[in-house]
Parts: sequence; structure tokens; C-alpha cells
Amino acid sequence: MICTHFSEKEFSNIDVNTCIAIIEYGATPKIGANIIQNIFYLFVQIEISDKSNYAEIWNSSKKIFFERTTDMMISNNGVDFFIGFSIDCQNLDMEKTSRAIYDQIFTVTNRLNLNIVRIWNMIPNIIARKGDGESYKKFCYGRAQSFAQHKAIYPAATGVGIGGKHVCVYLIATTNKQVVSLENPRQTPAYKYPSKYGMKPPSFARATYCRHQLSRSILFVSGTASIIGSETVHVDDVANQTTTTLDNIALLTSPNNLKNYGITEKFDAKTLDFIKVYVKRRADLSTVMNICQNFFKSKNILFMVNDLCRSNLLVEIEGFICSS
Repeated sequence: MICTHFSEKEFSNIDVNTCIAIIEYGATPKIGANIIQNIFYLFVQIEISDKSNYAEIWNSSKKIFFERTTDMMISNNGVDFFIGFSIDCQNLDMEKTSRAIYDQIFTVTNRLNLNIVRIWNMIPNIIARKGDGESYKKFCYGRAQSFAQHKAIYPAATGVGIGGKHVCVYLIATTNKQVVSLENPRQTPAYKYPSKYGMKPPSFARATYCRHQLSRSILFVSGTASIIGSETVHVDDVANQTTTTLDNIALLTSPNNLKNYGITEKFDAKTLDFIKVYVKRRADLSTVMNICQNFFKSKNILFMVNDLCRSNLLVEIEGFICSS
């Protein structure tokens, strides 16, 4: 599979015959209905830094198979699978919704003997409510129940806030068996967070490594923030939060950490690609952009403005790296 980003001006250039999945980000859908018929398409309502729309396109040179049920879409090329949901949750209980989504995911992945390598959880009003009634905490509770029941391995993931009323969950899974979940030595594994962060902790790993014999291996980096141990650091200091986030990614992908998992290939944090940077406050965009653009070699960075999973987090960064 190959990932590309298309700006709104380039939407007319999308070749649907090679698309295994299209994820559109923006305030309102701009990709025409003629493009998205009978293919995996999700719209995620989230503000882009330049207030235009962008699409993340995953292409495949192999034949693509697509199916849709009431709630779920599945697209695959026989090796790589996209599974996605977009559910109106306005009048639904988030815990039950999350549990139902993940139960369906594991039913499919177990039936097809797939390994999940990356998940995105895009949640409306993610921190709007207080205490255990907070949407993210309820989402985590339902998700954790499903992981426990299915004895599933934690993959790389992102969980951020979006607009609108649809919770969007989408993932990449593979028939590849050489998949390894990684943790960061200076961060508590998310699934071991203390109870002050919710009735059940978040169910994800800091990264997932996927070995490919015939091409370069990939390291999927989870949504990463300014967290040491389990605590947010540099509260209300966006510059230091951004720098700490980049330090976390560098340590996570360092040779010393990778060798703990038997990974000998080299991955350079500066070569993170198809980067998404989620920024809580629009006023902080220029600061975050400057730091990220000076750190990363890739110019393929999408900056968004949205709530994060904690009220004191100001920035979150994700992407993936191909082995050198």
C-alpha cells in the first residue's frame, strides 16, 4: 500500500480504481459523490489549519475488494485491510457504542486471522463532560471491555476530538504475522494508566512495527503527546509540550528501544512521514508549525485544530516511518 495526501484542489485527480481507502478531513465533505461510490470512504469533521479540506488516500496495485454492512465498511487487497465505522452517536451511550464497534472489529479480524497495526478513534465532544461521564473515558471503558473479552493485542492508535455527531473509528489490519507492539521507556504504557484517568485505561501501544520481507518495514507511531510516566508535563506551555512530544517520538524509535523488541532495522524519528499534528488552540499553530517543520524532514505534515483526550494537552503528533 502507498499513502498520499491530496489537497482540496487535487480531489479531481483521485483515481478510485486504485483506492483501498479514502479519509477526508475538513469542515464539510468536498469529495463528490461520484468518487466515493462503492469504495471505502470516511469523512472526519475536523478543522484544518488553512481551513480547506484534505484527503488521505491509501492506494494499492493489487485488486481491491469492498463490502459494506449496516455500520461497517471493509476494503482489502488480500493482504492489507481497512475496517471503518462512522456512527451517529448523538443519542447513544458512548460506552456501549465503543464496545459494539470493537466487538465487530474483533469478530472480523479473528475470523480472517488478521493483525491490527493501526487504529484511529475520532470522537465528538471528547472532553465535553466531566468526571466518569466524559465521552473519552466512556469510550475507553467500552473499548477496554472488548479488548479484554477478545484477548486482543494493543496496537498503535490515536484518540482525538472532532466536530459533528459521528464517532469515526477506522483501522489498518494485515495478514502479515510479523507485527510487534512497542512501548516508550519513559512513558507508562497507556493500558496501565492509574484510575484517575478513567474507569478503564486507554487500550493502545505507543507504536506498531510491521515487518515486510519484500519491501521496507513500517513503524506506525501512535498519537504522541507531552506525557512523562502517566503525567502531562509543561502544562499551558505549547512550545515545551511540542518539544517533549518530539523527544518522546525520538526515544520510542531509537535503536536502543527497538532492540528491546528484537528490531534491528533503523528508523529515524526525523523521517516520520504522513504526519498529522493535532493542536488544541488555533493561536498556537504558528509555534507548533515552526518547531515541527524544523524537526521533520518531510513536508507532508497536516496540521489540525481540535480537542485532545486531556484538557491540559495542547498538541499531539502521529505518523509512520519506513525503515532505512
